[in-house]
Amino acid sequence: MTNLKDQFLKKLIPSIEIRQGGIYKVPDDPINPIIKFPTNNLPEDHPQHTRTYHNQRYVLVIQDDKLNKNLSFHYVQVIPLSSRGTETSLTVEIPDELLSQEIPGPSYALVYLCQPILKIFLEKEVGYISPSHDIFTTIRAIYLKLVGLI
Repeated sequence: MTNLKDQFLKKLIPSIEIRQGGIYKVPDDPINPIIKFPTNNLPEDHPQHTRTYHNQRYVLVIQDDKLNKNLSFHYVQVIPLSSRGTETSLTVEIPDELLSQEIPGPSYALVYLCQPILKIFLEKEVGYISPSHDIFTTIRAIYLKLVGLI
């Protein structure tokens, strides 16, 4: 018989394969949002200066595959994507050819909102940007600069 802790930890094991560069759907719940958007970070010209909620949101996994495959590590580092973003020094436009039909374009990686979420919230991979692609390299460089590593 397994103890309560083990039963809980089993629930944290994702049912899908997670890979660096994958673009995934996550639920976008206004009551308990998985992806956090601090209201003071919204653009001033954003309608009503409030966040827009959708049925789902798209995120780009930037975490290394060694941690993605580690079932004891329950979190994944993601960058939210937005179809309403604009290109700044902390965002990167994702070209339409790198997006699947499911993802509305244009889409921007909001690097300044990089955050950890539980792996179990990733629902389905709907796109992929190879970690060796120039766009991913640019995103990685902005992130490393943002956190003071370069």
